[in-house]
Amino acid sequence: NGLNVSYKPDITPEQITEARLAKVESELQQIKEKQQTQDEALEELRSNQNWLLYEKNLLDSERGIALWEGHGVPAAWHTYFGLGYAPKFYAGESLAIPIRKLDMEVVNIKHRIINPENGRYRNELKGLPQTLYYANPKAGITDRVVVVEGEKKAMISFMHIYNPEIQVVGTGKIINGDLAEELFGASRIDYIPDPDLTKKELIQNIKVLGKERTYYTRTFDKVDDMLRCGDMSGKDLFGLLSTGRRI
Repeated sequence: NGLNVSYKPDITPEQITEARLAKVESELQQIKEKQQTQDEALEELRSNQNWLLYEKNLLDSERGIALWEGHGVPAAWHTYFGLGYAPKFYAGESLAIPIRKLDMEVVNIKHRIINPENGRYRNELKGLPQTLYYANPKAGITDRVVVVEGEKKAMISFMHIYNPEIQVVGTGKIINGDLAEELFGASRIDYIPDPDLTKKELIQNIKVLGKERTYYTRTFDKVDDMLRCGDMSGKDLFGLLSTGRRI
């Protein structure tokens, strides 16, 4: 039958088992170290409470207020979202966005860098966990949830929809499956991806959110820019959501 019956593998079954166990132990150690780094970063964040400093900075800064308004968030909403301003963050100034869990605990501060050299967004500290952004944490997971990319889009979309029965959530470009489990209680998800999202990425994100409950709507521009520039009103946005379709 052409088989070489005299062939003996270079590695024994026992060695294969040992290699697999070593790989598992290495992966567990990496998870443990990552969790420890996250715990330490969260402890430092809670100890510093810099979101309060940034919020005070914004209240005292005409420039900070003007910057936020230029990004589509009027001064009347700054306290609602707990927004802040950092005149010196890394190489320059930034707009600060506290990221809160549903119990209102701050678990990160996202900084929108003004005139960035490398990347527009930075976390307050290295090692902080990736999280969803809830525009209205106190509302919890509502029956209907709108999902957009990023914190700023979530805020501006929420402002224009302004329906207490609809939670608006900001995610990363590629939606994390573990984080998406937090939206378990929603029976309908309206998903507005950014225009540059590929079809493959769109399908992947919808599968993560749940194909049966997710209705997506594509726009010719980023939804926050359309709302900010007057290309779309809150009424238009709500109407657009009703045209969503499933894959």
